[in-house]
Amino acid sequence: MERHLGHRLPESFYALYGDSDLVRSEDLLIAVPNPLERSEDSYIAFFQPADRETLDDPWPGCEGLFPFANNGAGDQFLVNLGQPDPEVVYYLHETGEKGSLAVPLSAFIAAPRRPVPDD
Repeated sequence: MERHLGHRLPESFYALYGDSDLVRSEDLLIAVPNPLERSEDSYIAFFQPADRETLDDPWPGCEGLFPFANNGAGDQFLVNLGQPDPEVVYYLHETGEKGSLAVPLSAFIAAPRRPVPDD
C-alpha cells in the first residue's frame, strides 16, 4: 500500500492492523460517539482488510479515504492515509453523508471497547 500511495502509512494505522485480536473482532462497540447514527458508541461489525483491493474500491464520494471498518450494513469508518494520525470519518452509504467522529485513529483504537451484548 505504501508503494501504491507513495508515502509511509500513519503509525496509528500500523497500530490498528498490528493488533490482530482487534482486527479479527466482530460486533464491537467502541466508546466513541457517532453523531450520524445518534449513538453513544460506534458499532463495528467487522474490520476490512488492509490491502490494495480495499484501497482501490471506494464508495462514491469516498475517494482518497481508506475504509478500515464497516457496520455490516454498508456504512464505513474511513481515514485519510495521507494524514499523520488521521481523523476517523463515518460514511452513510445510502445518503452519501460523511461526518467526523472528532477523534484521530489513535484515540479511536485506544478507546474502551466491548462486545455487543446479547439481547
